[in-house]
Amino acid sequence: MDSFQGEVVVSETNLLGTPEAKVIAALLFKNRTLRKLIIARGRIGDEGMEVLATALQFNTVLETLAIGPNNITGKSIGELCRVLQNHNFTLENLILEGNKLSEESAILLGSTMSDFFVRNYGKLKSFTLCKAGVRRASAELFGKMLYMNKSLLRMDLSGNHIHCQGARVIFENLKRNSVLLELSLDDNNISFLGAQALTECMQENTTLRICSMQHNLMLDNSAQVMLGMYKTHPSLRALRVSGNPIGQLYIEQFEAIGKYRSSTDIKEIMDTSIASLPPLIVSPGAKRKRAPKGNMSPARTGTRKNREKSKAVSPL
Repeated sequence: MDSFQGEVVVSETNLLGTPEAKVIAALLFKNRTLRKLIIARGRIGDEGMEVLATALQFNTVLETLAIGPNNITGKSIGELCRVLQNHNFTLENLILEGNKLSEESAILLGSTMSDFFVRNYGKLKSFTLCKAGVRRASAELFGKMLYMNKSLLRMDLSGNHIHCQGARVIFENLKRNSVLLELSLDDNNISFLGAQALTECMQENTTLRICSMQHNLMLDNSAQVMLGMYKTHPSLRALRVSGNPIGQLYIEQFEAIGKYRSSTDIKEIMDTSIASLPPLIVSPGAKRKRAPKGNMSPARTGTRKNREKSKAVSPL
């Protein structure tokens, strides 16, 4: 109970099971201070996840729910979707990682995330669904989640099986998105068609800042297409392609552009900060202030040699 007096609760022990999840859920019902709940790994299972999802129906202050590997297979996703679609519109960060969902559950979650009301009136800023077994059909729904979305800033679908077809739908919807800043599609078996779709997307999107396409199946032809786009679109600050079977020369060019743009960003920030400060160095022509009257000795004038000469000729 005492741990719920703060704003963050983090559990990294693998001993946290369904009974403990039920206790946490019971505390969530009336809690008004907790902002982040992170269960990095454990064995809460679908039963534990379901009671946590139900508790969110009555909790209006929790901003981040992060669930790592916890033997969640998808039976509890339905309850989570029901709550997100009908009751809880305050959650800002949802992270589900390392739980193999069934395709049916992934499609249900994708349908909820792409729902018109959730997209336009929810406050979700960051969505992560990594290593969850997401395939093409559900990936297309997560792509539709981006269409005209007004709040989502980051989306991470790394470690799934969306392939080129899923990536194409994601990038197609990203054309009509003016909010998303960061997209990660690492390790998704994406090849040339996915790279081509990204290039076409960036002809219309000017807000995406970071795109990660690492550990996919892109060859030199993919690198060549993306590099041409990357050079001419300064709004994209980082395009990460390491881990693909492309030449080292291409990888070095991507990294060089990213480093240059990052250093430029830092310089702009520094210039703006310094420009707002008053000048700290007095110019050589500035007048010296007179010493205040009183017991303090007056300011000395002239060189030391002239002052000594003046003392020598002055009358006693």
